[in-house]
Amino acid sequence: MYNKVVLFCYLLQYLFQECLQLIHKKGTARFHPRKVIAVEGKQLGGRYEILHLLGEGGMAVVYKAKDHHLNRDVAIKIMNQKLHEGEPAIKRFIREAQTAGKFSHPNIVNVFDIGNEDDLYYMVMELIEGPTLGDLIEERGPLPAKEAISIVMQICDGLAHAHKHGIIHRDIKPHNIMATADGTYKITDFGISRLLSAATQYTKTGTVMGSVHYFSPEQACGQELNYSSDLYSLGIVLYELVTGDVPFDADQSVAIALKHLQHPVPDPRGKNQALPAALCDIIYKALAKKPEDRYQSAEEFKQALQQALSAPTRALALPINRGESAEAQPPVSVTVVGAKPSKFFRFAMMGIIPLFLILGFVYFNVSGEKALQKPQTGQVTPPEPKEQALQNVKPEATTWKEKTSGRKEQNKQTEVDEPAPVQQNPDNDPVKEEPANEGPHGQEPGQEKPQLPQEPAPVTYEVIVDRFADQAQADECVKSLNSKGIPAHYYEKNGDAGTVYVVSAGEFDDEELANARAEDVRNAGYPNTKVTKRS
Repeated sequence: MYNKVVLFCYLLQYLFQECLQLIHKKGTARFHPRKVIAVEGKQLGGRYEILHLLGEGGMAVVYKAKDHHLNRDVAIKIMNQKLHEGEPAIKRFIREAQTAGKFSHPNIVNVFDIGNEDDLYYMVMELIEGPTLGDLIEERGPLPAKEAISIVMQICDGLAHAHKHGIIHRDIKPHNIMATADGTYKITDFGISRLLSAATQYTKTGTVMGSVHYFSPEQACGQELNYSSDLYSLGIVLYELVTGDVPFDADQSVAIALKHLQHPVPDPRGKNQALPAALCDIIYKALAKKPEDRYQSAEEFKQALQQALSAPTRALALPINRGESAEAQPPVSVTVVGAKPSKFFRFAMMGIIPLFLILGFVYFNVSGEKALQKPQTGQVTPPEPKEQALQNVKPEATTWKEKTSGRKEQNKQTEVDEPAPVQQNPDNDPVKEEPANEGPHGQEPGQEKPQLPQEPAPVTYEVIVDRFADQAQADECVKSLNSKGIPAHYYEKNGDAGTVYVVSAGEFDDEELANARAEDVRNAGYPNTKVTKRS
């Protein structure tokens, strides 16, 4: 309830500020599509020759350029001219260059220079012509666990360097991570980062900046942030890398923020059954609601990933399919032109503010309550049985890129398509029995048919803490274990005796690791904990 009140107050503050800006600014707002600045062939700073466009965003466009002084190719980021009239946008652009310019690290895109010429604000950066991590996910879908861990470990190194200099990035997401040709991954876009000790009017508590799918809970509320906020966002990136989708999604940004605040993390094995239990535990801890329950440093996060990388893992069982999503609308910028607003307009806006208050109150006390009834905190949806998944597969197999064509970062679909069909491996198929007086094709009658070896089914060991008839007791047990640093979740199980809620402290490939976890749980006050073998 407290989180809802905080978020509701933030929304009221945002609406109030927007109304005041409409009242005090001259004229009425007219929308203009974003325009790419034509500067090819232009020379900036007497040394940087613009060659061609590399990409564009809502705030800036990026060009490939030639530094004639050092005879090297660079990237030049030029601020959108339509944003020049907004002083905060200019300060944010300059702050990004100054912040990134402090770093020299292989996992951070280096910034070399900044300038302003002919009303063009620009920064000169290291040229990275590879794709973003977001492009890689769209192209390939879920990555193998080892590859995903290797990528996130590199980002941990970059964040550790930034945090060492007192910088919180605040917008870690796949599209702000770039890949080089040699497999190095680099963090970019420090535009909304800030010094941990600083508190300017652009980054003070109560201001929400970042990408809502990768928000930390405290970021969604506009609260004060620390380094663990970046690690939460990186945990979202890790979840997306191994499942192909973000854990929390909805049609409205407010609904996504509420899920970060109150909904449990969906079990990643519900979308990728082959994920090792150790990696799932890392994801759960990185995405803890409370900052103190997460990893407290990027180095600690990386160390946990290294341990998971050395643990035995199983191969992927089924390809994962996220499904198609609708095409997102192109972004637009707002330019204010015209005459001073009339008195009637001022009075009309003063009447709209109370209306927003009433509508917001109704939304959070009617629609919000219904939306948050399910699922309960700490509950995890068990993965779909493999047999049921195979019954629902589509006959035709397509590539991940074809199925996700039109997917945009700000408009992700919440549901995952059924897995694609699995090709049969003749080495693993049981041999059909033949009549005694007949031999199979190409074999003499009476000749004994060779039996092909069958690969044994993988075995896992789940740590069962307890079973509860009351869901509230299971939830309390999970919270108690999480507060003691032990990852846990519960799931619903139906049987002849009725519905019970099973609290699990993780699933392991190694029996010794499972026994060690069980011992930790018993020492935490749950003596009935036992290890269950599953195959």
